[in-house]
Order: sequence, then structure tokens, then C-alpha cells
Amino acid sequence: MARSLTILVADDQVSVVHSLSFVLRLSGHLVESASDGQQALAKITEQPDRFDLLITDNNMPRLSGLELVERLRSLHFRGKIMVLSAHLRETQAAYHALAVDMMLQKPFDVHELRKAVE
Repeated sequence: MARSLTILVADDQVSVVHSLSFVLRLSGHLVESASDGQQALAKITEQPDRFDLLITDNNMPRLSGLELVERLRSLHFRGKIMVLSAHLRETQAAYHALAVDMMLQKPFDVHELRKAVE
């Protein structure tokens, strides 16, 4: 098994947060959640070196995934960033320009998610 990571999951859909948390915890990772981009930004800003990985949705209230990633890039967030969204076609080029580490389409395959995290 790969080393244990501290992962922040940012998604406004509770069922997605629960599913991701369950799968990631089974793999031995510590998982925290944020219900929107603004909450995720606050958690990362409070403890900039705490999270190894951010998994974010694109469409969220208060601060979209794209806006979140833009802000994190300006803050020089050192963790990896994965975008997990049903709307990647519309935003894929923008996320590429921001050099996100991985993009996965919703609905996601559990095995593909585990492989991407490892």
C-alpha cells in the first residue's frame, strides 16, 4: 500500500462526500470534507501544509472548483489537486492551464479513483 495521505474532499453533494470518504478511508487515508469551495479554501488557508491532496468538484456554491484551484495556485498550495466532476468537458482546458494533477469524470469508478490517489 502507498503511504497514508491527508485528503480534503470538497463537494456540495453529501452522498459523494460519504462515498469518497468511505473508499479513501478503507485505503488507509485520513479524510476531511468541505461542503463548498469557500470552506475548502478556509481549511487550507488555516493549515497550508496539512493536506497532501485536494479532491474537488467543479460546480459548488460560493466558490467553484475552478475558482478554488485558481486561488490555491496563487497561494502556492503544495498538495496535489484532483478534480472530480460531471462537467469536465466545459472546464478541462482551464484546469489543464492551472496544472491540476488529475481529472476524473463523475460518476467515478472506485478502482480508477484508488489508482489515481496512489
